[in-house]
Amino acid sequence: MNAPAAAARELRAVLIPTGAERLLLPNSAVSEVIDYREPEPLGDAPRWVLGTVLWRQRRFPLVSAEMLLGDRFDPKAPRLRIALCHSVTASRRHPLVGLVSRGIPRLVRATEATLEETVEPPLDPAWPMLAQVYVNDVYALIPDMARIERQLETIA
Repeated sequence: MNAPAAAARELRAVLIPTGAERLLLPNSAVSEVIDYREPEPLGDAPRWVLGTVLWRQRRFPLVSAEMLLGDRFDPKAPRLRIALCHSVTASRRHPLVGLVSRGIPRLVRATEATLEETVEPPLDPAWPMLAQVYVNDVYALIPDMARIERQLETIA
């Protein structure tokens, strides 16, 4: 196999630790990883939207994947970070969405040989995740960022 064909079959991705789970996003989706900061609460937001955070003179929504998945979020947990993700829906209102990370996200290279979608348990269509995968010996969830962003658009 030549080098361009091999590169085309490789996905550079980011594993974001979120407590018991890990999220997997393409590397190009993550703009930057910043230190955690206390969000400013939003009154009418679902509980998984922790509020908004100011970064470079812009406010963006901060999402807890743990709470999105029905778990508890501890804002005092050690090594919290925020992974700033580009909007996949080209939202002008929320061009960035922050995902809370429990530690520093890790870069991974996924290939056809190292990435497989798991079939157990089957994902509920109402769940905010597109797939559960096994990549480089680690289970991860692929979040439905478009769905999450559509829900964020409804928040005042």
